[in-house]
Amino acid sequence: MIEQIKGYFIERPVFMIGCVFIAIGILSLIISSFSYDWRAFTNKKAWGGKTLPNLKRGLFFIILGAILVAIDLFLITKQFSI
Repeated sequence: MIEQIKGYFIERPVFMIGCVFIAIGILSLIISSFSYDWRAFTNKKAWGGKTLPNLKRGLFFIILGAILVAIDLFLITKQFSI
């Protein structure tokens, strides 16, 4: 099964890159959430510091990854429908 998954990602690099971008985006959103909670806990402005840049970066990577995955799925369905 692991070989099948490896082959799937090797055959479809756009899908793999999209998944990596989505993972980076999720990680950035998690960091943003921790930053927001910590700043609120310490009575600082919650949206200051690294919160907003990480939020923007995370949303950017998630949207970019979703677009890449959608393009890959569109190309695969187009290939099999001919």
